[in-house]
Amino acid sequence: MAPRTVILMRHAEKPADKGEAVLSEAGRSRARRVAALVPQLLGPPDVLFAAAEKPGSMRPRATLEPLAATVGLEIRQFPDGESEALAEMLRSGAEFAGRRIVISWRHKALPALARALGAPPGRCPDPWPQDLYDLILRFDYGADGTARASALTEPF
Repeated sequence: MAPRTVILMRHAEKPADKGEAVLSEAGRSRARRVAALVPQLLGPPDVLFAAAEKPGSMRPRATLEPLAATVGLEIRQFPDGESEALAEMLRSGAEFAGRRIVISWRHKALPALARALGAPPGRCPDPWPQDLYDLILRFDYGADGTARASALTEPF
């Protein structure tokens, strides 16, 4: 059985200095707003995933930290180069059945994960634009495991 809902988003804004691994001030502000927005969109999440940290980027995890604090969950990390494996684990793993899951991912790997989760062609930008931070992809799974994908723009 599949999850109930998966919310897939890009990490929040990065600093102008590409050597910085953290979020910019705008990114920290977006992460705080996401912490309020996500529970309103789908109810409190049950599981949080972020792309695993890399030496040059902790942004996916940092984007979810305010949400994790709000809902009292730990952030699980998964390598962003293994999108198909993550999607398969979520769709077939008993621990994820009927759950609400939020994923923060890197933009270059986001289209592959969206496809693996069931996004039809054209639903997800591919390639994901460098400056696109406010698009959220929502996957609602039916009893048969098929996904209904929708695109939402953050209201801020």
